[in-house]
Amino acid sequence: MAELSEYPRRKSTVFIKSLDGRFGQRTEELLRTLPYVSHENLVKIFGFCDENDDLILVVYEYASNGSLDAYISRNDTRNSFPWVIRLQICLDAAHGLKFLHNDSGKHKGIIHGNIKSSNILINRDGAGMIGDFGLSTNERNDLPNHTRLTKEYDVYSFGLVLFEVMSGMLTHFKISKDDPQFLPEIVKRGFEQRNLNEIIDPRLKKEFEKARSFIIISERTGTESINIFARVAYQCFQEQPEDRPTMAAIVKELEKALQYHMDNLEHLKIPFKEIYSATHGFDNNHMIGAGGFGGVYTAELFHVDVRKYTELKKSQLESSLIERSGFPRRKGKVALKRLESMSGQGRREFLKEIDVLSGLYHQNLISLVGFCYEYGEMILVYDYASNGSFDRFIPNTKDNLILNWAQRLQICIDAAQGLNYLHNHHIIHRDVKSGNILLGGSLEGIIGDVGLSITINSADSQLIVNPVGTPGYIDPKYYTRGILTKQSDLYSFGVVLLEVLCGRFARPVRGKDRASLVDMAEHHLTDNQPYQIIAQYLMREVEDEKFKDSVKTYAAITRECLHSTETHCLTMADVLKQLNRALTIRLIGVENISLEEIMSATNCFSDERVIGKGPSGKIYKGELLLFKRYIPVAVKRLDKVGSYGEGAFLKEVVKLSHYSHDNIITIRGFCEEDNEKIIIMDHASNESLDRHLDKSILIWGIRLKISIGVAKGLNHIHSFEEDQKTLHGYIKSSNILLNHDWEATISNFIISKSHGTLGYLDPQSYSGMTKKSDVYSFGVVLFELLSGKLAIEKDEKYSHHTLRQIINDERQRYAGDGAGDKNVVFLAWMAARCFEENKLEALIFDDLMEQTDAKSIDVVSKVAYQCLHKDQEKRPTMALVIQELEKALNIHAALEESVGGLMNAESSVNQDQQSPSDFQEIMKRSQYDVPTMTKQELDKLLSTGVLIDNGEKFFSLSKANCKKCHMLPAKAVINKSPDAKFTESPSSAMSRFEEVVKLPRHKAFRIKCDIETELLSPDTAYACCLVFQLPENSEGLKCPVKVRDLLKKSNKETTIIYLKAPEPVDLYRDKRVPDRREDGWMEVRVWEFVYNNEIKDIPMELKLACLGGTMLGLTVCGIEFRPL
Repeated sequence: MAELSEYPRRKSTVFIKSLDGRFGQRTEELLRTLPYVSHENLVKIFGFCDENDDLILVVYEYASNGSLDAYISRNDTRNSFPWVIRLQICLDAAHGLKFLHNDSGKHKGIIHGNIKSSNILINRDGAGMIGDFGLSTNERNDLPNHTRLTKEYDVYSFGLVLFEVMSGMLTHFKISKDDPQFLPEIVKRGFEQRNLNEIIDPRLKKEFEKARSFIIISERTGTESINIFARVAYQCFQEQPEDRPTMAAIVKELEKALQYHMDNLEHLKIPFKEIYSATHGFDNNHMIGAGGFGGVYTAELFHVDVRKYTELKKSQLESSLIERSGFPRRKGKVALKRLESMSGQGRREFLKEIDVLSGLYHQNLISLVGFCYEYGEMILVYDYASNGSFDRFIPNTKDNLILNWAQRLQICIDAAQGLNYLHNHHIIHRDVKSGNILLGGSLEGIIGDVGLSITINSADSQLIVNPVGTPGYIDPKYYTRGILTKQSDLYSFGVVLLEVLCGRFARPVRGKDRASLVDMAEHHLTDNQPYQIIAQYLMREVEDEKFKDSVKTYAAITRECLHSTETHCLTMADVLKQLNRALTIRLIGVENISLEEIMSATNCFSDERVIGKGPSGKIYKGELLLFKRYIPVAVKRLDKVGSYGEGAFLKEVVKLSHYSHDNIITIRGFCEEDNEKIIIMDHASNESLDRHLDKSILIWGIRLKISIGVAKGLNHIHSFEEDQKTLHGYIKSSNILLNHDWEATISNFIISKSHGTLGYLDPQSYSGMTKKSDVYSFGVVLFELLSGKLAIEKDEKYSHHTLRQIINDERQRYAGDGAGDKNVVFLAWMAARCFEENKLEALIFDDLMEQTDAKSIDVVSKVAYQCLHKDQEKRPTMALVIQELEKALNIHAALEESVGGLMNAESSVNQDQQSPSDFQEIMKRSQYDVPTMTKQELDKLLSTGVLIDNGEKFFSLSKANCKKCHMLPAKAVINKSPDAKFTESPSSAMSRFEEVVKLPRHKAFRIKCDIETELLSPDTAYACCLVFQLPENSEGLKCPVKVRDLLKKSNKETTIIYLKAPEPVDLYRDKRVPDRREDGWMEVRVWEFVYNNEIKDIPMELKLACLGGTMLGLTVCGIEFRPL
């Protein structure tokens, strides 16, 4: 016999129990029998000590997950013990007991003698094991029936365990025969009344309700999992032992119950042979990751299409109608997590993950597309996240794509949406970390690995459980005291947010409950000084003010997450809101506007404020405080809010902000509150193009300007680098907005779903819309501008005899076919007919032909016709369209320049046509007695100019065309500066005002005023000129000056001017070099606009900034508004 020292030995955690033969414990039989017994569902005996005559110490295998009774008796309402795990543990115990009862060669079957839930232990892999064999004995037939233990004794006890598991109640000692609380009596009563609802654990009821299951206990429902389970348990209770089933029969029934439950997941089952084949036997070339749990592999597999399957389930189809062959399936790339049997993440976590993910679906939660539970294999199959996990991108390495701040923010928002979804379903993740946030093909964040998650009741404020998770990320209160709340996830998520901000991992510190990164960042977050700790690769964005504001918002919510367990007030929904706010500030530059502000601005969405409506909702006019002043805005209230998934609306708003262009409508803000989705846009004072098509105020030059602007905006959309498939899909004249200067902007891009509008819709779009569909729609708009008619009009609008003849011919051709509304005409059809038959002149609006060279109209009509080509491939690109339209504009401009010499002669005629009464109201504001003046005296005075409003304004008529001009003094329009000097006019120049402004050593100044339109001529284009003098002995400022219109184009529209003395030969005329005035001052054009008589006042706010140096010594007389 080998010496003891020769046996292979190891040190490990064990369980030691003392057995005392004086109290009925059969120690001799136990030690004679059990060393020969070995089964995976029986607790192993490692050894014993018999040095004491009365006591024997038996050393058992240690079951790290405790005993079954602890899970049954937990006094909480969460379902941390789902049905599938209860079933599996009971089946495990049944297998162990079946093995004991079977003959084992040297002896007959063993009777345990003390089966109860506290003697069913659970190992670290979640498997059930029979333990405590102190009362075990071999089966003996030589004793009288009333004195010997039988296998049926164990069966009765096992039936009680099954009902404990099913009811969530432990069996108490029987106080009296009729004790109504004695579990067997409750069971018996339930079966006699054919109703076991009283005994079903409420946590299980809620689980079945969640899965849309139902529980009807009766003899006929033998196919349902819980009914099979209850029936076999009840059979164990039969009075006569011979009527009780054998353990072999019980195992068979429990396997059937488990199979039925797993059949509900039939759509997710993937045969092992398919997985083995797809991974080439789990070849290392397919492995993409590994951990303590096992390996992660990638492969191409046929699996259920989770999205389509979820839609089918939502449509409430009978499950019996969805056979396995009928499940929506697809072949795609997947990730397979193969759990090792000896890993710490075993069967319990495997079943838990299936249980959680099979009942949930969210775009930011990993989709379980299959699993395999065959031949001892436990394999989970997920959608493949092609960009790996987020932790790869925390540090900046050469191998990784560098993500900018906005991209990192969006990933955090995605992850927050996934966690918020879990919390709304009362699930705590318990292992939130950057490594468990996966990234899809578009870098969308996805929450993964829910194997450690736990389900709670909505009323639970906290739970006391053993801490699990990843050190460094675990909430300190949970880690040290086992107190678990939803805020524990928030703490972990706060650590992830901190990693993203700092570009460093949170490493655990021995002896401390917080990561070193959290300690390092604490005071910077408390002082709201996050710039001291931001990652080096984010420093290149730090000069951007929007970035700084965004980081401050982000840092504030990060700190709140890290302290969330102290107050229990913060929710994941709060975190999500603040992260969205941070992203909005970064990308759009404006904050989320409150619904209360919008309601006030629109008078609670009053019908009186409606200025437009469409299929997506109504547009209201209002005024909101933006950029520290109230400005008019258009408020678009979307109707179909349900068409946006979680986070989709904000993504659309952010996407639109990327399309920054002069000819695309500017978004000023948005609101996503109380199921409202609202977009705040610039208000177009001249409303939409369709309202002006038949108005003569739209002269040919303005129509060309509008068409070029729209073409440039549409070309910008089509050329967008981040998404080459982008199109507008909704181009029409009512979606083209016009400001006071008749500049065009494209709107409705944010809500366009590429459906198109009748009259503008490409006939070839039946197979899907493309960029060339937008080109077709734009061609219709061009013909609207040429004809003054809408895309669809009543035929009475076509009064020209040539057009009437075309319409009549068409009616006769299709007489009697009953097709369509014969009283309407499609402009696209009419324009094409006129162009092809050389009759286009009959379609041209009003006197456009007299306003320009016919060649200009020919160029526009030709490119418009090309846009309508039936073959999409033969339609021009928007870039080519722009070239043709600019060619038409050049032809028109050349004609205007050639007739410019006639303006002086015409101006005298214009002056003769105006009577003194036309200006009497204005002249009353001067010191002159107008009624006593002759017409000649008044004409001379108006030509020279006159001070009005006590010398605060100067009014005159243009000598070129007799249109109104006026000038405002510098002290009235330049924002006051504490060191600005108001001085008398210099002697070297004649000033129209007594005081002028001499600028200090500033780099910039602003011009701000409301232009009084009574001092303007209607339907006239104006220039705003800055009247100034350079410092003495100076040739001008050394650097150019940038002029920015603060009221339009997201503050991005700029013009470059040069405040320098005019050159003898002006080489920079296109860059607005100053001109010398007759009064000795200089002037430079800083702004242009068009006034029509529908506008009361025109706001103006400009910022002039020197691009190097200062404005020191520059003297400003004022600004003058003069017709172009």
